Amino acid sequence: MSDPSKSTPIEAEIVSATLVDDAPHPEPDAKHWIEELTDNRAIVLGTLFFVTGVLGLPLLWISRQFTPLQKWLLSIVVTIYTLVLIVIVAVVLMWSWNQIQQSIA
Repeated sequence: MSDPSKSTPIEAEIVSATLVDDAPHPEPDAKHWIEELTDNRAIVLGTLFFVTGVLGLPLLWISRQFTPLQKWLLSIVVTIYTLVLIVIVAVVLMWSWNQIQQSIA
């Protein structure tokens, strides 16, 4: 270990300093675009049931337009709805695969 009495001092130079108050502030009434989306119940429900399914759940949970109970119930319904759609797609794919195999044989 080195002897602290023999160490050399570190020289530093402050280049510039800025104050946080100099930064531009957003308008107090300005909403982020996500807040505008989540404040519209129709957009949130449309996203859940017609666009993304379970991928829209974060949008639901960000929204302030739904109570916690509504969020839980909608989360369960959307998850079941998405699983049913996945099963339907799997059944159609299996049926199509069987039709292709029968037409080849």
